[in-house]
Amino acid sequence: MDLSFNIGTSCFNLRACAVIVHGEALLVMRDQKQPYAYLPGGRIKLNETAQQALIRELQEEIGIQAQIERPLWVTQAFFTEPASQQKFHEIGFYFLVSWKENETLPTINNFIRWENEIEHRFEWVSFDELSNIDVQPEFIKNRIRSLPEQLELLLDFNQG
Repeated sequence: MDLSFNIGTSCFNLRACAVIVHGEALLVMRDQKQPYAYLPGGRIKLNETAQQALIRELQEEIGIQAQIERPLWVTQAFFTEPASQQKFHEIGFYFLVSWKENETLPTINNFIRWENEIEHRFEWVSFDELSNIDVQPEFIKNRIRSLPEQLELLLDFNQG
C-alpha cells in the first residue's frame, strides 16, 4: 500500500527520489501526464524504508540495481499539480544514487522504458540546460552543482 492518500481536495504523498548524476548531467524523466520533467523515484509503501522504496522504484522504472550513496535532502513540499489541479503535501527523501558497474544504463542518449504499459522517457540534462526546462522540484536547479555532504531539511512552496 502506497503512503499516499486523499483528504478532501488535497493529497498527502510520501516519496523517495533519485539524484543520478553522470559528469555534468542529471537524469530526469517525463511521462504523458505531466508537462514537466522530474527525478526518478516513487511512492514509499507502508512498512518500507525510503531507501528500499527507491531501490524498488529504480528497478521497476529503469531496470537497474541502484546503489544509494548518501541522503541529500528531506523536503516538505506544498504544490498544486498542473494537470489535475489537485493540491499536494509531499514529504520527499532525496538520495544521491549510482548504479553497479555491471549494470547498463545509457549515459549519452535519451532512452525510454516501459512499466505496466506506461511510457517513461528518461533524458540526461546538462546542469547548464536545467535552467531552461521545467523540472520539478525547482530547487534542484540551484542545488545540483553543490550537493550537500550532510542531510538538509528543505521547505518547498514552488513546485508544480
